[in-house]
Amino acid sequence: MRGAAYCFCPPFCHLNYPVTHEEHMSILAFLGRLMGGAQESVDVEADAIIRAFLKRNPDAAYHVTKLAMALSEQAEQLPVRQSQPKPRNWFTALLERRDNFAS
Repeated sequence: MRGAAYCFCPPFCHLNYPVTHEEHMSILAFLGRLMGGAQESVDVEADAIIRAFLKRNPDAAYHVTKLAMALSEQAEQLPVRQSQPKPRNWFTALLERRDNFAS
């Protein structure tokens, strides 16, 4: 992250990566969207593994968040694919007509 603002990291962070106000708001908006709405139940074992990893590697949360934001942005830019009707052969169409006619 770059800009002329100050770092929002904890005091132990000695990284010189100041964030802009826009980047700060973007991160908060992303996390708000991520945590908003219905939530799945938490897998306790997976949660413990993730928490232990993040405790050993405090910078990992930053990298995971940036990766998730980048993937989310890419997904938003993908064109929406509309489901196309399944091509039918003549025999399937004949059977469907027979079923519709019989009922």
